[in-house]
Amino acid sequence: MCYLIAKKFSDVGCIAVKAKRGKELAHLVSDLGLKTLEKGIQILTISDPETYGEYKPYTFVSSEKEFIAKVLDM
Repeated sequence: MCYLIAKKFSDVGCIAVKAKRGKELAHLVSDLGLKTLEKGIQILTISDPETYGEYKPYTFVSSEKEFIAKVLDM
């Protein structure tokens, strides 16, 4: 298990969702990264939110679908 996060470079905090490692997640990270790069949004995975304080505060969402919608609205 890991966390998928989206961080807008100019903003404080990020959006996060629990995710399962694998090819589907890798494709999602790649696709979202390409769609949001020009907006200054970083898409990445982390193992533990407590370890990565530079992304705090975290806004956790309950599903990948909700995560994608919020990221595309950033």
